[in-house]
Amino acid sequence: MTWSYGKAGDGMTPASTFVALDLYDVTNGSQRRVEVPWSGAPGVSTSGPEIVISDGRANSTLVDPVTGAVSAVGAGRLKYPKGCPACKQLTEVYGQTGAGLLVGGAREFWVRGGWFSRNVAPGGTDRADGVVTSVAPGRVLARWALEKKAERAASHDLWAVHDAATGRVLASVECHRPAIEPGRHPQAALSPSSDHLVAGNLAFDLEAGRGRCFEGADGVGRLSLVTVTDDGIAYGAENARDAADALSGGGLPVAVDLTAWTVSRLSRNARLPGAEATGVGVFRWTDRQDRTHLIGYPRTD
Repeated sequence: MTWSYGKAGDGMTPASTFVALDLYDVTNGSQRRVEVPWSGAPGVSTSGPEIVISDGRANSTLVDPVTGAVSAVGAGRLKYPKGCPACKQLTEVYGQTGAGLLVGGAREFWVRGGWFSRNVAPGGTDRADGVVTSVAPGRVLARWALEKKAERAASHDLWAVHDAATGRVLASVECHRPAIEPGRHPQAALSPSSDHLVAGNLAFDLEAGRGRCFEGADGVGRLSLVTVTDDGIAYGAENARDAADALSGGGLPVAVDLTAWTVSRLSRNARLPGAEATGVGVFRWTDRQDRTHLIGYPRTD
């Protein structure tokens, strides 16, 4: 699936804005285009069975990738949990799970018609203070405040990967709280088998139930991890601003072994895979005509 956002108009009538989705059948390459009228900058999530277009708040539209059917979901249909005033503050639709829409408020989150974060909070955390930071197919990455009596409550947060269908915690790790809250959290990347997940300087071996926060003694994370293989090898860069910068050649390329938690430097001019399929690294490059291409290289090791 690819998507774009723009205007349509012939100069004689007012232009209207819409989100255009181009859906491709992976078996035969056939294409279907779906255009959804939309005002304001959209967010598009493909974490669940349907494509979710969100306004970054409580309104969203669902698109069935098979049939192209479109359905709108307004704030009144989000099924806010009882006894959760924070759920109605800064409400945002993050994506879709196999059990329903994933929605978050100022400090808590829930799946519409499914589980509620307060009931699946990791041990040692404040059950009423967790926020979604990223969503991947079948997985939710959330940041939790430690309970007030915890020794490191003033300096650390707990990051947890939840099963999107049930809310169950699969792995967690404590990390230093940044001095300045980032405007945007790193996007989670999942291995094809769903056994490993990385996001920024966070890495998780979900099969073993372990997590690691790669940060210095000063609490600053200098790794930006962008992809991870089924073998538990993650790729990223040191001192890159974010994943996009790492994929564009910023920083120093590295490979991280999630079994031994070791970081190895790669060649300075190494290119990082932008995505990982089973046994195939997918790379993006731009030709002299500024056209974007994707190329896959089978793994040989």
